[in-house]
Amino acid sequence: MEQNKTLYLNHDQVDPAKSFEIDVKDYDLVSYQLPQLSKARKPMKVPISIEQMLIKFKEDGWIFSEDEEMACRSLLQEVNFYTFKYYAKKERVKSFSATKVVYDFDMFLQSNLQELTSMIEKFLRTVTVDSLSWYYNSQERIYDSAQFYLDDCLYFSKTGKQKRRPQREKEIKHIQYGFFKTCDNNREYPPVKKELDSYGAVSAWVLFDLITFGQMSFFFSKLVPEYKKVVVNSLNEMNCFNERITDKLLSSWVNAIRALRNKVSHGMKVYGEPFTVQGKVHEKDKEYLSAIPETKQNYLVNVLLVMRRIVMCMSKSKQKFWNEKMCGIAEYIESYDVLSEESLGLTDNWLKYFLIEHK
Repeated sequence: MEQNKTLYLNHDQVDPAKSFEIDVKDYDLVSYQLPQLSKARKPMKVPISIEQMLIKFKEDGWIFSEDEEMACRSLLQEVNFYTFKYYAKKERVKSFSATKVVYDFDMFLQSNLQELTSMIEKFLRTVTVDSLSWYYNSQERIYDSAQFYLDDCLYFSKTGKQKRRPQREKEIKHIQYGFFKTCDNNREYPPVKKELDSYGAVSAWVLFDLITFGQMSFFFSKLVPEYKKVVVNSLNEMNCFNERITDKLLSSWVNAIRALRNKVSHGMKVYGEPFTVQGKVHEKDKEYLSAIPETKQNYLVNVLLVMRRIVMCMSKSKQKFWNEKMCGIAEYIESYDVLSEESLGLTDNWLKYFLIEHK
């Protein structure tokens, strides 16, 4: 009996968000194996008890009072041992109390940054949808202005980098598939259901409230310059400081804020950490950044500068909220000797620069 001939596909060849073609005429079966993590090449860390954790801390030279030892036991029931130890190792501290200060401050930072990035994200979503829908409505159009996001004119130009090419077509199909999946996964969500029942389609105002910030960032990055400038011009009109931004700046800023939002949403360390995704620096901020060592310029300072630029385009109440958060961070740092502005890439007099004040 002749054995079936099977075509084996790996995960690099199969992406549900991308269209692809595979010639299967010479095969009887097609097989796809989901990728899995491999077994460790050598023995890894083993689970240890809280008593063993305390012994390890003491062997590393940690100092405990009786009350601190009890507090440490309690904390280790809630916080991963290796996570907590990392704060001490990174900041070169040798006591529970000092490590706890650094840990608590990082939690404080994450919470405040979560609020600020969420505020900025909502603002950027609103400005993007409103400005693009109004502009699209004024043009010769194929779709209703509520569905401007479907029109190829947003993504393809006749010449240049945005010219219709196979790779770019795949990227735009990826965006459109993401929009489809968002609507499909939320078809029972009342705003989506109402629009599908009424119009058989979903408006940008509903869709863009549901897509991830990553989708939003990728969408903006793939717009042709004409439509990027529509969003940028709206922001510049809102900015009363006469410090204009460009589409290239905004594209990098959205991506940097997205990366920070993901970082704090997943509880990843911020204090004393370099950032792999950074925003381009506004011309007006270069002088301030030049006072910071190059090795620290990729710390939180970079994204704070980016966020400040966006907040400068927002309402005075949001600018006041920003100022309150910056003051809170500064006061926290000043309250403990173990904390430093340098571990965030900030200068000693950073607060004065980061406050948004109207002249």
